[in-house]
Amino acid sequence: QYGLYGSFLGCFLYIVLGSCKDVPMGPTAIISMLTYQTTKGLDPAFAVLLCFLMGCVEVLMGLLGLGFVIDFISGPVSSGFTSAAALIIVTSQVKDVLGITSSGNTFIEMWGSLFQQVGDTRLGDTIMGSVCIIVLLLMRYMTMLKVGPKEPEQQTMMQRVINKSLWLIGTSRNAVLVIICGLVGYQLSQQGEAPFKLIGTP
Repeated sequence: QYGLYGSFLGCFLYIVLGSCKDVPMGPTAIISMLTYQTTKGLDPAFAVLLCFLMGCVEVLMGLLGLGFVIDFISGPVSSGFTSAAALIIVTSQVKDVLGITSSGNTFIEMWGSLFQQVGDTRLGDTIMGSVCIIVLLLMRYMTMLKVGPKEPEQQTMMQRVINKSLWLIGTSRNAVLVIICGLVGYQLSQQGEAPFKLIGTP
C-alpha cells in the first residue's frame, strides 16, 4: 500500500508545483530499486525518511545551481547503469510472470533461484503475464495511429475525436490494463476460482 500511495501522491503535488510536463513523477523503477536496496529489512518509515532527505538534497542543489554536476557523468556510465538496472528489474519480474516464488539479492542469485523453482510454474500466471506483455506492446502503437489526413486542420471532428481517443488509450495503457486485469481477478475470486495469483495471496 505504501507503493500505491507513493505512486500518485507525487503526481498530485506536481500539478501544483510542477513546470514541465515531460518530467516523470512518482517512484520510477530505478528509484524504487535503489530505495529497496537501501531500506531492505527496515521499517517503511525509513523509506519515507530517505525520500524526504533526497528531496532536501535536490532542493539544495537547485538553490546552489549545481545542475552542471551531471555534465561530469559520461554517457557510457549513465547508459551502463540504466541497462544494468533494467536487467535487474526484468529479472525481478520473471518470477511474477511465471507465478513462482524465488529469492535472491543479486542478479546471479535471482536467476539461480528462478531455475530451481521453474518446475513450479503456474500456467494461469504465465498466460496472463504473456498476454499482458503482448497487449501492452500493441497498445503502445495506438498512439501513432492516425485516422484521416495527417494534418489536424484537414481532419473532420469525428476523425479528431477518434485520433485523440486512440492516443489517450495508448498513453494510459498501463492503467487500462491494470483495471481490466483487476476486474477479471475480482470476478474470478468471487466465483471461487484462482487461475492466477492475486496480490496479497500466498
